[in-house]
Amino acid sequence: MKRIILFSTVFLLCFSSFSFADTVYLKNGRSIEGLIKSEDADSVQIDIGFGMVGFNKKDVERIEKSSPGDSYMLKEKWTKQKEDQEKRAKEEKIRREKEPKGVEVFTDSGHVFVKAMLNKKVPVRLAMDTGASYVVITQDIADKLGLKKSDDDQILNMQVADGRKLEARCIKLASISLSGVEEKDVDVAILPSSAKDLSFGDGLLGMSFLGRFNFKVDIKNNRLILEK
Repeated sequence: MKRIILFSTVFLLCFSSFSFADTVYLKNGRSIEGLIKSEDADSVQIDIGFGMVGFNKKDVERIEKSSPGDSYMLKEKWTKQKEDQEKRAKEEKIRREKEPKGVEVFTDSGHVFVKAMLNKKVPVRLAMDTGASYVVITQDIADKLGLKKSDDDQILNMQVADGRKLEARCIKLASISLSGVEEKDVDVAILPSSAKDLSFGDGLLGMSFLGRFNFKVDIKNNRLILEK
């Protein structure tokens, strides 16, 4: 008998922590549970955990209010539910980010190109180059991005495909995105304006971006596959 009584007591305690709230009974037969935040002669406002709902007093049949202890337990329940929802949303975001992403590629003059967006505002065409340590852009693209020279810029010595040696400025770009796949704070080398007649168009997609992924190029299906 003691075991039965103990079980019943625990059950009631658990049940009560999820059952009691202020309840507004409407004249149309519906009822709303939550915590009453304000009430006057004309209206009542009730917090239902994910927003506020207001009712005209003329539409209300009666109101049953919970005790302060019950209100506290309901708030705790809502807090836990919100934390669980945020946790699930975060886990789902991480799962989606880790899924392989396919980015369209195309070939031209022996290069594999992708279309990218720099700093969410400047579209470019970049040639993939796994031998390049950095993403590389031309001075013209840097000008479109509004990237000004600074004495703090790191200087890199680079050699382009035709053998010319150049000094490039290294900066950190706020974002680079390929078909919705975005990476932030990416190291980028800016070629000097003297670098003309380059076969790779607006620049190179190098390892400062690609190195953040496991990647492969599916030439048959014109796809760059990126996976975290």
